[in-house]
Amino acid sequence: MVADNEELWKSICGAYRETIIHALFECKAAAEIWGHSGLMDQLADAPTESFAERWEWLHSRVESKVLLRMAALMWASWRCRNLWIFEGKEPDVVMLATGYCTLVQDYEEYATKVFKLSVQQVQGSSVVWKCPPLGCIKANVDAYVPSAGSAGLGVVFRDDKGCLIMTATKRVELSNPECVEAQAVRYALRLALRFGYINLWVESDAINMIKAISYHDGGLSPIDLVYDDIRVDRASFNVCLFSHAKRSCNTVAHLIARDDTGGNAEYIRFSNFPQIIVTLSGMDLSS
Repeated sequence: MVADNEELWKSICGAYRETIIHALFECKAAAEIWGHSGLMDQLADAPTESFAERWEWLHSRVESKVLLRMAALMWASWRCRNLWIFEGKEPDVVMLATGYCTLVQDYEEYATKVFKLSVQQVQGSSVVWKCPPLGCIKANVDAYVPSAGSAGLGVVFRDDKGCLIMTATKRVELSNPECVEAQAVRYALRLALRFGYINLWVESDAINMIKAISYHDGGLSPIDLVYDDIRVDRASFNVCLFSHAKRSCNTVAHLIARDDTGGNAEYIRFSNFPQIIVTLSGMDLSS
């Protein structure tokens, strides 16, 4: 089997011995990819005997973004080699390499948004309710966790003047309080995306949950999965802030979480808000 592979390799570019460096940098497809990359000068003095040595050498001398691009080109070179040997195909190597570089760049941008929450995205605790900045919607959230039955999620959207835009109540399966509080945040994010709001400030009176959003390390429990959803959904916004507020600043969401959904899983209002909600919302602005 090894001899057959070596003969097949010889028929591609005439090489008598397949090495990792040959496959990723020197073979027919790889040479064409690197020839169009504009990175050949950075490989001029790189080790040639061991790929591990070459990688360590590159890692110590090349900027991280350039190294990511190089890794994408190596990946593309290996893919071209396998297409030739195992599928008998001759791809457009430059287009294939460009696609791999784009894929890596897109993932890097996605991962930066999803996995690297900056400290500026988490605000400190508030003792008074504050209007969001111009162009941003504020979502106050709360959870209702009874001793039996279903739990309730409450979300209140208000604009930069503090005016009510929407209230929403959703019934979910009863769980521990922190998990339901996290579901309320996730519900707010998904409501905002559903109705086209891309600049969002989410506020909750559950301080441990707000901290967990910032420093969550992952896991497989139900609440870990909710935090993972929040992290992914957050990447869809231009701005997505999280903050903690005292219960006195979150009374409207507190009531909405306990609202009657009329037997439905979800109840959303855009107008005709109950007088108690209008009154409490006005008190927030006067405090």
